[in-house]
Amino acid sequence: MSVAPTYPGVYVQEIPSGVRTITGVATSITAFIGRALRGPVNKATTILNYGDFERQFGGLWVDSTMSYAVQHYFQNGGTTAIIVRIAKDAAAAKLSLPSTGNNLEIEASSSGAWGNHLSIEITHVSDSDDLFNLTVEKLSQTILI
Repeated sequence: MSVAPTYPGVYVQEIPSGVRTITGVATSITAFIGRALRGPVNKATTILNYGDFERQFGGLWVDSTMSYAVQHYFQNGGTTAIIVRIAKDAAAAKLSLPSTGNNLEIEASSSGAWGNHLSIEITHVSDSDDLFNLTVEKLSQTILI
């Protein structure tokens, strides 16, 4: 809209610029990339506290500086972290148990040597091979420092 000056002075004309305001985003989210005992590999996983890290990635591990960094982050007031576990040439532990008829294939939930420290016990609840109890336990590990 043009202004028709009728007398000397300063005239202000507002022109729409098309600039939009920037919406607020969280600035307290930290990403950690490194080695962990277990958990999804090469996938970003959001955790909200150190307990989440222990459940999904195995907690403190002497060979992982990332695990200590995550612990310190939450101890010092961190609230949200994104974890990316990396592992070179890691494969999930597998076990094949022969039974009458078919083989039972058991595989760890994620790759890494942690799956080699699991104990598996199968007990049959009847005379049929189709019904059984499967017990999986984590064996205690001795970690030399």
